[in-house]
Parts: sequence; structure tokens; C-alpha cells
Amino acid sequence: MANLTMGDKFFGTTVFRGRLHIRGLAAWARWDPSRFVYVDESALDLWLMRHTDERKVKNLADLESEVAKSLDLKEGSGTLWIHESLEMEAQKIWFNLITV
Repeated sequence: MANLTMGDKFFGTTVFRGRLHIRGLAAWARWDPSRFVYVDESALDLWLMRHTDERKVKNLADLESEVAKSLDLKEGSGTLWIHESLEMEAQKIWFNLITV
């Protein structure tokens, strides 16, 4: 993948029952953003046209909302593409350091 500038990319996760599972990172692994699967926004937008059940989040309020929704068994789990600027917030959720 080409070297992308800040603001151009998102990393893939699965959210389930309030927990984030990062693509490219085993559940037992240490936090290592170099192992994340990043996608640039233009490619992601094309992907999301066909995969309407997946969501893209660009701000903390949306991230917290999506994680909170995953606690509801009716909402279930889903794929979230998280903006790279939210990496630290995602890390806190991943470590379960904050409650949404």
C-alpha cells in the first residue's frame, strides 16, 4: 500500500459486545498499530457502497455510539472502519479502559 498521509486512512475492526477486535492484531497480542490493516478513504467509500452493513467513523462521538450499540444484542456486532486520528481512543476501548 502506498504511504498515505494523516487523514487519508482507516483501520478495520469488528465491534462485539462493547469490545474492539482489530484486523491484523490477534486478541492476545500487544497493541501494535504497525500490524493494523489500513485502507485509504476513497477505496473504503467504494467498498462501503456494496457493504452497507459496515460503518466508517471519523469522530469520537460516533465511535463511542457504535461501541455502545454493540452492547445491545439486537444490534449485535459489525465492522467498523475507524479513522486513524482515533487510534488512541480505540486503544482505550480495546484495553477496556473506558466504558461507553
